[in-house]
Amino acid sequence: MASNKLTVEDLLSFPALQLSVKAGSSGLGRSVSWAHASELADPTPWLLGAEVIMTAGLAVPRTAAGQRAYLERLDDAGVSGLALSAQLHMPPLHDAFFEAAEERGFPVLEVPLAVPFIAVAQEVAASVQEDARHRLGAQLQVFGSLRWLVAEDLDTPALLRRLEALSGYDVHLCTPQG
Repeated sequence: MASNKLTVEDLLSFPALQLSVKAGSSGLGRSVSWAHASELADPTPWLLGAEVIMTAGLAVPRTAAGQRAYLERLDDAGVSGLALSAQLHMPPLHDAFFEAAEERGFPVLEVPLAVPFIAVAQEVAASVQEDARHRLGAQLQVFGSLRWLVAEDLDTPALLRRLEALSGYDVHLCTPQG
């Protein structure tokens, strides 16, 4: 399937953001749907999944067990990664925190003090908007092409292959039976 989905790794490639990976680099392929600043101890009830949570550290627990539980809670909620602001209110981060990030492949990024969270959020929003524009274009191309493909009297597998080639997406036929 063709995809323009933004990943955590893509965020690292934006020079203006100057992000660095502190742990969980095996999870850099996680998709990102949004970036949101939160200083809540548990922001998960207000999340949909695939967000990068940005924090200055006000709600990051002080204890090793608390930090590990905080990271695990975010990961269990489907958060894509955690972006920590350097040198603000961050408590000292314990080995247990970094070990949990490595075990789970949960990216922990550092945002330099000179980079405002809004800059990260704007880059994510622009990328998400571009992906939506690409998907809409592919859908319009498929719908426009359907009219012509039906006239060619193709069998179903040939029709699906042509739609895949036109759209760049995997196409599957679903019926009420499966």
